Amino acid sequence: MYIGVKELGRHDLRFREVFLPGMVDFRTAEFRETGPLRVETEAELDGEEIHLSGRLAGEFEISCARCLEPVQREVQREFKLLYRPVNSIRTEEELKLKEEELDVGFYRGDGLFLADALAEQVNLEMPVKPLCHEECEGLCPQCGANLNRYRCQCKPLEADPRWAALAKWKPADAGKVKS
Repeated sequence: MYIGVKELGRHDLRFREVFLPGMVDFRTAEFRETGPLRVETEAELDGEEIHLSGRLAGEFEISCARCLEPVQREVQREFKLLYRPVNSIRTEEELKLKEEELDVGFYRGDGLFLADALAEQVNLEMPVKPLCHEECEGLCPQCGANLNRYRCQCKPLEADPRWAALAKWKPADAGKVKS
């Protein structure tokens, strides 16, 4: 859906949309949609600024950062966004943005695509290092076995002798979780 400045000049836009998997390009291979993305949005025009607010909800699958197993993630997010025309800033101002302008997005031409704004909001909601669970043991660095499922028979890796001098600095209880 395209949100055009001319149409917003005539009236505000309020709508509910359902985007089926594949309709929004998230520009990432880090996760995939497993269900529809439901959106309620309101768009208003203030001068040349587009104010976009609403909420979204959807289901996604992302890989665990340790064991690579799929993790189901439900995303629910409310947003209030402000977009200005890209030609409203001069080149030298790009390097001198004020703190209150860091939350401003920019649009080219006569408006913006709602799908682009939604993709940005979903990407912001995704964790940088997703885990299937906090105690995930990950993969064996030698054979690649998922250590959450079974113990492999690999021997522990020998420490690099170049680090031997630092071994004396490591406390005896390092790495143990304190309760």
